[in-house]
Amino acid sequence: MTEALFTLNRASSRTVKGSKAPHKPVLLLALIQEVDEGRIKENRFTITPDLLATFRGLWSQLVEGNWSCKIYSPFYHMTNDKPGFWFIKT
Repeated sequence: MTEALFTLNRASSRTVKGSKAPHKPVLLLALIQEVDEGRIKENRFTITPDLLATFRGLWSQLVEGNWSCKIYSPFYHMTNDKPGFWFIKT
């Protein structure tokens, strides 16, 4: 799992002042915080008002530059990361 965190594909084609897209790391931090605080209790993540608030809070603390605070894209794009620890069920 640790290796997967370091190999996230972070949209190098979309950089702001030389930094890669921050969406995936911020989403993972938000999910970890939600699990830690007991709001997520199973291995299934959905976009809830609590998760969205946590994501936005972390975003405002951690992200600099003109990135748009979008939680939806990383949910989809993380399905393409190796070694395949993220799956979407609709």
